[in-house]
Amino acid sequence: MSQNLLASLHKKGLNLKVYTPEYVAKHPDLQGLLSARSHVGGTPLLPPGFAWPQALWQEDGAKDESNVPLIFSAQIDLSDIQGYACAAQLPDHGLLSFFSCGDNYNYVDPNSCKVLYFEDVSSLVPTPMPETKAQLKLIPECRFQVFSELTFMSIGEIEDEVNPIVTSDGHTLTEAERTQLIDNYEDYLEQLIDEGKYAEEDFLEFLGYGYYIQNCPLQPGSVHLFTLNSAYDSEKIEWIYTIGDAGSIYFMIDSEDLKKHDFSKVFCESQCF
Repeated sequence: MSQNLLASLHKKGLNLKVYTPEYVAKHPDLQGLLSARSHVGGTPLLPPGFAWPQALWQEDGAKDESNVPLIFSAQIDLSDIQGYACAAQLPDHGLLSFFSCGDNYNYVDPNSCKVLYFEDVSSLVPTPMPETKAQLKLIPECRFQVFSELTFMSIGEIEDEVNPIVTSDGHTLTEAERTQLIDNYEDYLEQLIDEGKYAEEDFLEFLGYGYYIQNCPLQPGSVHLFTLNSAYDSEKIEWIYTIGDAGSIYFMIDSEDLKKHDFSKVFCESQCF
């Protein structure tokens, strides 16, 4: 096989493994490895009296639209990830909270989302979602653990080439190298799996490269921030929660906004198989 070009397209990021409360209860050794504040779904921590993010919703067959709450998707305690290389891009404390449409398809804009940064964690309180007449599918609370740090560029990002493709040592791929990479992507990925550099499990992904199911949803100058993947319970042989047909929601941010720790213009896209 030719030189594995994919091996040079890696970034430090966090692959996060999801655990249900039932699994954690049966594996007490995990307790010391899981954050008290970082989790998927459930009830978020918000400032007292804070207005829950909303988006327009339209019932099937209805003409009227109304604002309903977005789905709380995840929160990450940034103090938990200090010491990982990718964390240098973020504040060294505080909480990042992610809201999206989840697995609900009556939102007028299916890519509605909101990401909030709260610097003072001590002032936050558990805040249930406001009551609504809309029949919303919520995401059950699951804890997660950092599993690994290495992420690799997805085939969608390589094919769409929204941003220049630059290797980890600063080399911009030529068109011939890009073509070679596309033609051999699956073989390169299999080689990384065999070498133990890439895990086939479905993790949540924070920073680093996003692994996109379909086209690359990045805009010029933007980078991957967080991926909420559907989660499967291999013990019960059932889905914990899904995004469409085993899909994902990708949160992205302009690289300059990330440098300024400005999360007010984060955008997202939902994709599924």
